[in-house]
Amino acid sequence: MNDSCLHICEHDAPASTVESLVEHCRSKGLRKTALLVALLRLFLNSIKPISVQAIQSDSSIGDSCDTATVYRLLGRLEERGIVRRIGSHERSMHYVLNLGHNHREYLICTQCGGVEVLDFPCPVDTLEQKIARKTGYQHLYHELQFFGVCPKCA
Repeated sequence: MNDSCLHICEHDAPASTVESLVEHCRSKGLRKTALLVALLRLFLNSIKPISVQAIQSDSSIGDSCDTATVYRLLGRLEERGIVRRIGSHERSMHYVLNLGHNHREYLICTQCGGVEVLDFPCPVDTLEQKIARKTGYQHLYHELQFFGVCPKCA
C-alpha cells in the first residue's frame, strides 16, 4: 500500500483493541498520550459516529484538555487515515474509526447535522467488487452517505 492511501486496508487493519490501535497510531508517527488513549477508547465503545461536542463532553476527555487540542488530534488522526469525517461539513462534524472495509452507511440531517447509522447490507458492495474486477484497482473502497431533513427538524 502506498503512503497516500488514506484508509486502513483489511490486510493492515489493527485488531479492535485500544492497545493495538495505539500501536497502529505510533506506527503512523503519533505519540501515545492520555488524550489519544481516551479518544480511541471512546471510538471503540461507540456504535455511531461521534461529534466533537460529544468527545468534549466525555468526562475522560473534556476535563483534561480544551476543544482546540481535540480538533488538532482529530486532524492528525484523519491525515493518517485512522479516523474519517462523516456528515455535513457546514454542520456538526462526526468522526469514526477508519477500519477499511468495516464501513457503515449513514443518514445525515442537513438541518441539525445529526448522523444515523443505517443498519442494512450496503447496496454498493457488489458494485464495488465488480468495478475492482473490471478495472484492476486494488484496495477499492467507497463511502455512502444520504442527506435529508430528520423528523425532528422537519
